[in-house]
Amino acid sequence: MIREMTNDDWERVSAIYKQGLLSGKSTFNTECPSFEEWDKGHIKECRFVYEEEGKVVGWIAISPTSSRSAYRGCVEMSVYVDENYHGKGIGTKLINKLIEEAEKAGYWSIYSAIFSINEASIKVHKKCGFREIGYRERIAKDRFGNWQNTTLMEYRVPLFEVKESNDYEVIKDLFKEYSQIKGAEGCFVSFDKELSDLGSYYAGGATLLGFEDENPISCIAIKKIDDDKCEGKRLFIKPEHRGKGYARKMLNAMLKEAKKLGFKELVFTTRPDVMAVGYGLYKRMGFEELKLEDGVAYMRVVL
Repeated sequence: MIREMTNDDWERVSAIYKQGLLSGKSTFNTECPSFEEWDKGHIKECRFVYEEEGKVVGWIAISPTSSRSAYRGCVEMSVYVDENYHGKGIGTKLINKLIEEAEKAGYWSIYSAIFSINEASIKVHKKCGFREIGYRERIAKDRFGNWQNTTLMEYRVPLFEVKESNDYEVIKDLFKEYSQIKGAEGCFVSFDKELSDLGSYYAGGATLLGFEDENPISCIAIKKIDDDKCEGKRLFIKPEHRGKGYARKMLNAMLKEAKKLGFKELVFTTRPDVMAVGYGLYKRMGFEELKLEDGVAYMRVVL
């Protein structure tokens, strides 16, 4: 299993690092640092270990690439797996976990410099979505006195932004895709009327789009009920873009926009049996469940 690294893990973390030192193809360092030195050089968050039968057999961490604030989102990754546990996918799992948590923490570029002779590591990085961005030739000598090249690899975290939009053709396409979800038919009463004039239907409210790297991949809308109350509607994220924390960002953007429009209360309906993940998120975000009737949860949040 993967868990957060603690100071008590240093004995195993350093032992695994020493294996990398001895191999001569993981680092140019020749000595293992003290915990204090290592701790100072690595960012406190996004430190994880992989534990098997109570034993730490792999670890991953990040360090800053620059002290300049403009580069605060650019980090360098270090990942090591006990040589006795190679070939079990542990490195892949650790890297994927770090990518997930680094994105949540606001990092946008994860960089790795790998000995070019370490083909297995390069292969794992590519499997996890890293791309080669260059190499450095004869950059330094390894512990055996041999010059080594390093391959530079980067994972670019997608940029996600939520914007108010009146691009009704794009919004209509996302709404239609949403309506095809099995079991969601009851959420689309009078849908044709809504689609025929989205501008009028959401007058006094707002329609918002979520963009990943400038591509629209999600939507949400605010429908005015009266001067004080509005309804949140049509939260949808394309299936291939789920699991990245975008739903929370869309909901937060909706709540912010509703406040900006002067509403004091926002209501929301969902079907827990069809949209269990979304239902759980609404509750974690503080939406109050007013009632559950005919499979529909009626929720609200005071703005």
